[in-house]
Amino acid sequence: RLLFETWEDTRYAFEKQNLDLARRVQPACEIITELADNARLSHMKRMNLGECNTESGFVYQDVLMHMVRIADMCSNIALHTIARHSETKTSEHAYVDMLRRGENEEYNQRLKALQKLYFEGNE
Repeated sequence: RLLFETWEDTRYAFEKQNLDLARRVQPACEIITELADNARLSHMKRMNLGECNTESGFVYQDVLMHMVRIADMCSNIALHTIARHSETKTSEHAYVDMLRRGENEEYNQRLKALQKLYFEGNE
């Protein structure tokens, strides 16, 4: 569901040059990557325990990889939209660096909300 919502936010942000929607994409992409990483680790544990076969494992790994690639493309489109249409005309790299340093409260809040939704109680 998160990947589909992220794709929709990305598409509308690009079509309408909507910076608010574009800013929602990056934290969602972080969560999608983390979900895929967790799924990959769980899958490896199942493989080691002999709970799933190799053939289906390759398909599962491919699905996870493509989910992350879609999220990466959404991120790139949203970052381009932000860089091109924001008042500050910041570069994509500078914007991502700012997010990683925790300097954007909107990003921080959305990331925390998504982490709570997708990870709390699932450990």
